[in-house]
Amino acid sequence: MIYITKFENDEEYNSLKNSLKLPNISVSLEEQMVYYNPYIESEESDSDSNEPALEGNKVLCKYNVTNTNTSTKLFTNNIFGSMIVDGAEQEVVSLYTFDTIGEHTVLFTLKEGVTSISDSAFYNCSGLISVTIPNSVTSIGNSAFRNCSRLTSITIPDSVTSIGKHAFSSCSGLTSINVDVNNQIYDSRNDCNAIIETLTNTLVVGCKNTIIPNSVTSIGNYAFNYCSGLTNITIPDYVTSIGDYVFEGCSGLTSVTIGNSVTSIGESAFYQCSRLTSVTIGNSVTSIGSSAFSGCSGLTRIIIPDSVTSIGVRAFQYCSELTSVTIPDSVTSIGNNTFQYCSKLTSVTIGNSVTSIGNNAFLSCSSLTSIICNIMTAPTIQNNTFQGVKTGGTLIVPAGSTGYDVWMGTSSYYLGKYSWTKVEQ
Repeated sequence: MIYITKFENDEEYNSLKNSLKLPNISVSLEEQMVYYNPYIESEESDSDSNEPALEGNKVLCKYNVTNTNTSTKLFTNNIFGSMIVDGAEQEVVSLYTFDTIGEHTVLFTLKEGVTSISDSAFYNCSGLISVTIPNSVTSIGNSAFRNCSRLTSITIPDSVTSIGKHAFSSCSGLTSINVDVNNQIYDSRNDCNAIIETLTNTLVVGCKNTIIPNSVTSIGNYAFNYCSGLTNITIPDYVTSIGDYVFEGCSGLTSVTIGNSVTSIGESAFYQCSRLTSVTIGNSVTSIGSSAFSGCSGLTRIIIPDSVTSIGVRAFQYCSELTSVTIPDSVTSIGNNTFQYCSKLTSVTIGNSVTSIGNNAFLSCSSLTSIICNIMTAPTIQNNTFQGVKTGGTLIVPAGSTGYDVWMGTSSYYLGKYSWTKVEQ
């Protein structure tokens, strides 16, 4: 049933009922709410149920309209055969102008033979606030509900067997996610407000209210992609991998704790999490993917554990508040652009296993004045590895070490060009 409004007494309810003139109006005295169904109940529906069954291939949607001067986008692909708006049949259109602001209900009937929500079907429908998917649907396509920023709840029926990439990406307003208990492919165990692939224990879709169950072993690609309402997350110890782009664009995320079983952090996993100030990385992580923390402009401190052996290119690019970093002895190379544009980075300690430092690794680190390198034979560098560092810094190296004269050259953008001093100790 569809929520209309609250009422204070019977008189107000009766007045509201008479003025609405909608079919199948019902009332909940306990909840002080009025409901209605803009469709006919199935004869086989459970009379005791509060949710009458949908007939045929129908998709029930609610739209929150804030401006009647402009049309509201309803969908992109032409997959619907009929459309009922607030109980009245209308021509099927992709854009619709509602008469009043507030919440409106649209019931779409899928064309005959349609069993899937196609790619980008509701892409960028900013007015959509909730959707009920019928049991006839078996698949939800790529980007089907992507960027539905006001979508607050989704329910996945037991018939759905596949959910495409980005299906719910950028749904920043999502607060409730539920999978039917009879679904054999996906579940929402422990009321976690997420979609979990049952067989692999992989969380594939999350929202700002998600609590990751201990039984989950991996976080799938794009799971929380652009979920700007997410403020903090704890990844339990049972999780072993964080996929690519998992928390990309989660601009409200301020802190994250990564459990001790995680071995890899995927590409762009925390890309542009601009408010992220604190990250705790567990001692089992061996690889940090490319651009993993790029654009985390609020990150002030990061401890890279000794378990890490590889740091991808651009991993900490544009971390403009980062002030110091220690590369552990386990890391063998520092990739291209790794700390590029870390403008407040003042000191770097490089562990004794690094053999090479890539292009632009410290480009425009304009506050960098101290590098401690604990390696007897200097790692190879490029002529722009240190381009744009602060003038007058100090390079501290082991006594008797070799190869650092290259670093101190005055041509191109070597440290000597910025009047640095080499100190052996």
